[in-house]
Amino acid sequence: GRPQHRDQLAALFWRECNNQQARNNLRYLLPELRKALGDYLVITPQTIAFNRSRPYGLASEYFYQTLTRGPASGPTHVLQATLDRYQAEFLAGFRVRNAPVFEQWLTTQQEMYHRLAVQGFQQLMERYDQQGDYRAGLAAGQRLLTLEPWHEAGHRLQMTLLARDGQRGAALNQYQQLQQILADELAVEPEPVTTALYEAIRRGAYDKVTGDKVTGDKVKSSHSTTQSASHLVTPSPPHPVIRPPLHNLPSQLTSFFGREQEIAELYAQLHREECRLITLIGEGGVGKTRLALAVAQAILDPARTSFGFWVLDFGPVQ
Repeated sequence: GRPQHRDQLAALFWRECNNQQARNNLRYLLPELRKALGDYLVITPQTIAFNRSRPYGLASEYFYQTLTRGPASGPTHVLQATLDRYQAEFLAGFRVRNAPVFEQWLTTQQEMYHRLAVQGFQQLMERYDQQGDYRAGLAAGQRLLTLEPWHEAGHRLQMTLLARDGQRGAALNQYQQLQQILADELAVEPEPVTTALYEAIRRGAYDKVTGDKVTGDKVKSSHSTTQSASHLVTPSPPHPVIRPPLHNLPSQLTSFFGREQEIAELYAQLHREECRLITLIGEGGVGKTRLALAVAQAILDPARTSFGFWVLDFGPVQ
């Protein structure tokens, strides 16, 4: 995204060499680069840069810009198309021998794009859930859990989507898969909120009930035209589908770690009837806004929060 000094590029690829030898290696390669890239390179005696004034398309740049400028505000099909571009890790299979600095940079980039993809697929699942397109949401969930099989919030969303799609058995099996993955990979149990969702699904909280269901004895077809309405049992009302309320919370592209005690205290305080306002005070940049958003998200929809706790006692906080 900006011009690079020749010394920096030389150190990036030839860390084991002294500065002069590394710069010589770079200088020898420049004619080959010019031949391959032409005027897409801007080369000066001190710097080398990519010429962004020329027409070009760079998949990784488009992916990064789309997913970091607030995909929650854009159309769902744009988010879907952007995530469809992510087919493998950044520069998959590409290595430079004896270049540890480059390897470190490459690993950092791969982790960043991986995290963006995981966050993006989670947002896509939430979008499709809200729109009632459960099959599309499940497809996004499969991509997310392929990238990160131990992503518990993703498993919760997948369980919810399966249950709402009428696949209660598959939703319960999803929880069992998560149990096994967490035990094998991390030696931990699912979070309480995940287990609570499993129990709700097992009890039928998300089951679909069709409008023509009859709970009494079956009516024989031969008498269906003459039987009076009084002989029919009124069908039981369907179980309510629990959906999170509408909100204006911004989407977060990075995971939130730590602050469990502060989140628990704020959560409990906000559930006290006498609490009307809480003010977070601290120096700029310490994370006041992010902490407030984490608490708001936990209150909004506990089934989607990624925190490893849940507050059950809403009494006074010591």
